[in-house]
Amino acid sequence: MHSRLGIIPEENPRWPWTMGIVLFGLLTALACMRYLALRSTVFDLGVFVCNLTAMSQGGEWWRALNGHIQPVLWGYSWLIRPLPDWLQPLGLMVAQAFMLSLPLPAIASRYGVFPALAYFGFFAVWHNGLFDFHPDHLAVPIGFWFFFMVRAGRPWAAALAALCLCLIKETFAIQAAACGLYLVGCRRGGAAGAFVFVAGLAWFWVSTAKLIPFYTMDAGVGASAGAFAWIGGASVLGKIWWVLTHPFSVLGQVFGDPGKLKYLLALFGSLAFVPLLSPGPLVVAAPVLALSLLSERPDYYSFANHYTAGLVAPFLAAFAQGLPVAVEMIHSRRARLDRWAGILLLVLLAGHMALAPSPLSVRFWRAGGFSGYWPDARDTRIIRTLEQTIPDDPAVTVITQNSLNWGKVVSRYFSNSFPMAVFEPHRAQNPGAATLRDFRHFVLTGEKPDFPVTQSLAQYVVLDLKRPWYVVDKGCDWDGAACRDQEVAARFRDDLERARQDFDTLVDDDGFLILKRRTP
Repeated sequence: MHSRLGIIPEENPRWPWTMGIVLFGLLTALACMRYLALRSTVFDLGVFVCNLTAMSQGGEWWRALNGHIQPVLWGYSWLIRPLPDWLQPLGLMVAQAFMLSLPLPAIASRYGVFPALAYFGFFAVWHNGLFDFHPDHLAVPIGFWFFFMVRAGRPWAAALAALCLCLIKETFAIQAAACGLYLVGCRRGGAAGAFVFVAGLAWFWVSTAKLIPFYTMDAGVGASAGAFAWIGGASVLGKIWWVLTHPFSVLGQVFGDPGKLKYLLALFGSLAFVPLLSPGPLVVAAPVLALSLLSERPDYYSFANHYTAGLVAPFLAAFAQGLPVAVEMIHSRRARLDRWAGILLLVLLAGHMALAPSPLSVRFWRAGGFSGYWPDARDTRIIRTLEQTIPDDPAVTVITQNSLNWGKVVSRYFSNSFPMAVFEPHRAQNPGAATLRDFRHFVLTGEKPDFPVTQSLAQYVVLDLKRPWYVVDKGCDWDGAACRDQEVAARFRDDLERARQDFDTLVDDDGFLILKRRTP
């Protein structure tokens, strides 16, 4: 009976590892092929490669604290340092695929076949593996580490796992606090849970109220950004209090948006709503889900983005714990268990086919199938031209189109998406010489030191008029040959014309352009 529900047979212990290796191979191959076919983007793979290059080669360690608090970037900067520029994006995506595949054997051995199959097919896993690179993916293995330790009755080990979430990004500190709440409700987890809850909230406050303003010239990012501007309150803590004291406004914001309802339907429906049968682990998902549903930016609640990373472990843990409840319900109604198991498998497969970007999905083939993962002759020519034309010196600023991302272009101390830094220098403070005394003074008085400001101005501009047009990170709803958003298209044309006036054209090949700033 239990083997049919998903307990791995003891006589075949290699099966879970085989499953993990298959997932790792698929995610690695597709992500790397997508990059080599010039289908990755500057936002965010190119931005992270640029930041990691500045950290590893330029000594700008503070980049991990600029805009977001992401200490894990120090580890990734060390990881890619020995790699040549064209290989650095591949190294990041291989590491990302490995971390996403790592939990699968443990899921299979601890929870059984059906949770393992659910993880293998869960759309959030695939989108986090194939949507460029984001350190958020680390929330998946760390989240499972937390739940495994809870299951093993080791609350302080679970507390350590929860605190590691804080190293990914400041917003995951709230999820760490939620892990503390979950621990409090577990046997012998009260002390560890209380500690994690307080520590997570404290780190979130320090990160958003002190570290980000200190290390960032423009601190209007994260929970203070325009995505949450509709929420009252001048500070992050003020916004949290406003949400707690205005429940009807919050409900209207969430349930009044069809896109958010579809998001919720995708998350629960792709797992056959089984997590609702044992919703305890969803406490851990609540902060991440709340950030998505409270945002006014559609990418926050898009199932094709990386913001689902923090939801994977709690949703799968709830799924695994909900299966025995479902079995009891089936037995109480004297229904056929094998028939229900077959229906569950079909639902998991349907969710994957409808929402995931794998070769088994509808989305994959609607987007052109493998043609989007294999460079054609024009792509190969563009790559060769970039390698021959763009200088090796990482101090030379190169600006490229968001839809044209290549290692040689973005492995720089500063690189970004057109037209940033093309017409006016991009200004950024350099707090590299900041001391603990400076930070302590800022905490007490709110006064920052007079940090030096670096100004980056594009020396080269790389564009491809046959790829989707962007104004920085805002796309124009590309239909394969032209823009549907005429406002963005008009802005792009104006910027292109202006750039042609200030730059010499080094390459003009079938819509592919390399421009070099004209010397006075």
